[in-house]
Amino acid sequence: MSDIATLLKKRAAREVETRVNAHLPAGMQIQLNPSEDEEYEDDEDDEDGDDEDGDDEGLEDEEYEADETLLPSMAFEDNDKEDNLAAAAAAYRICGSADAVVASHSTGPAYYGTPEGLQEYSQSKDLQPDGWEVYQDSSDILDLEFDHDTLKKVIKLVEEREGTYNDAEDFYRKFHWGDNPNVAVVKNIPGVSGTLVHLGVGRRIDYGSKKNGEWAEYFHEFGENSDVYPSVYALMNEGETKPTCLIVHGGEMRVEGRGIVE
Repeated sequence: MSDIATLLKKRAAREVETRVNAHLPAGMQIQLNPSEDEEYEDDEDDEDGDDEDGDDEGLEDEEYEADETLLPSMAFEDNDKEDNLAAAAAAYRICGSADAVVASHSTGPAYYGTPEGLQEYSQSKDLQPDGWEVYQDSSDILDLEFDHDTLKKVIKLVEEREGTYNDAEDFYRKFHWGDNPNVAVVKNIPGVSGTLVHLGVGRRIDYGSKKNGEWAEYFHEFGENSDVYPSVYALMNEGETKPTCLIVHGGEMRVEGRGIVE
């Protein structure tokens, strides 16, 4: 396990300890051992024995906070807006530095990371800048609610970003002509399993179809009424080595008998 992931596990364990002890009498309060924090490991990781004492030697909290290059910026794009904000708040609790912000967009996504990363993420998704509610004051961010499961989700994201997505990130750089994927995104699409690489924002779709016995060409402009656009992703294969298909997801479009409408 990397030093960064190990440190974040320790921070998460301390956060759980603080939250639990706040509701317990002094004589019943607990003390977690961060080096044995198995509750944030998947079963497979437990069997591998990666969480042994000594993995986190040589990297203290102060060193981590002083090096901004180690701070992962994250965006959360699940279906529930409140869940996304809770995840961003949890990320701040265990990853946060003095200049980090948390933000929630009116269309649903939430973000944790640097202000520069927020601007980059917003532009890559073509999100309206005035749709963001940005939390900059640490006391306001610490007041945001989250639960134990969100801590686990953040830890898993950091671990996977550290060692799983190398080929996907390389493909992103090639497609975007050298730009780096500086924001890790948690996105779940029902029925889709695998790593998604964000390619861009859908503007319109053109397609041909035979309807009522005759062939015709159609096109549909996305966002023509809502100014909300879907994202276009490449779905990586099982080994995370190459893209296999395109997925268009999001926006306000829907499919009816008469065609694609908004």
